[in-house]
Amino acid sequence: MVVGELADEDVDRLFHALADATRRPGRHGLHELDGLIEFGASPRGPIGLIQAAQALAMLRGRGHVVAEDVADLAPDVLRHRLVLTYDALGDGVKPDDVLDRILETVGGNVRRSGWTAVTQELPA
Repeated sequence: MVVGELADEDVDRLFHALADATRRPGRHGLHELDGLIEFGASPRGPIGLIQAAQALAMLRGRGHVVAEDVADLAPDVLRHRLVLTYDALGDGVKPDDVLDRILETVGGNVRRSGWTAVTQELPA
């Protein structure tokens, strides 16, 4: 864990709201996702997201986490924690589709920087 990287209460609530929205989307006004998610992120989801956001904040030269850090990392941290229903998979729904919708709603006006942790192949 990165020591000394802090997040304010709004960012802390965002961590937990994102994970909760994967388990209980209806509570967050995402009723259209109710039939798409079989299992959402466990309580370990926000813990991993907090730790990753703390490290990213440090790499970005800040001593605190901002909502943009959370939004940039949430898909990469939470993607594998979502288990979609067979109906969702049959309809071609991807975990990223669900997470993007959750981020739009729960994250409000949080903007993603465009940064991604997904690596690209190096040219030969």
